[in-house]
Amino acid sequence: MRIISPLVITAIVGLLVACSTDKPEEQCQGRGKNLLQDPSFSTISAPRSQRRWFASEHAAGQSFEYEVKNGELEIRKTGNEPWFILRQIVPRKEIPGKFAVFSAEIKLAMEPAAIEHGFEMGGGLSVTAMANGKPIVRSILEHEPRIGNTDWQRVAVRVELPKKIDSVRVGFLHQADGTLWVRNPSFQKTNKASCPDRY
Repeated sequence: MRIISPLVITAIVGLLVACSTDKPEEQCQGRGKNLLQDPSFSTISAPRSQRRWFASEHAAGQSFEYEVKNGELEIRKTGNEPWFILRQIVPRKEIPGKFAVFSAEIKLAMEPAAIEHGFEMGGGLSVTAMANGKPIVRSILEHEPRIGNTDWQRVAVRVELPKKIDSVRVGFLHQADGTLWVRNPSFQKTNKASCPDRY
């Protein structure tokens, strides 16, 4: 019987581990509880005091409509203003460590806006860390896909959070023509070494 050297076994195991973590979605798993309140968007139509998600849009507004069906958020552009965001605030006391990942499943039916504007075209994830009322970390649509026509797929961004922050604002941004759908969002702790900045 041929005896395999422990060094060879170690090398084989290392290759198998490397292959098993090849994909970003396998490398970038959040850990622990989901820090988002109401990830199924069930409070969107509730009285304001009960809502966990809040909407805003550019200037005069009334250029976007949104609704939730079976836990799926749909945001449609209906007018000429350039952007809309639905977001919630995660307080500092809820943030478990220096690195966090914000992710969601999204589906797109979006194209560049017919009326040009200076904002990043597309739809998807937005993360802003605040300190003393000012944004000090910001990630806006830093993932693919963010425009075009797609089926459901999970996208994620990792953020490094300074110690001196007051809160993190996470949400879904629409800055093009068409429709953005979102489901199963999460904001969780992650590991610096095992997670790319975005995918």
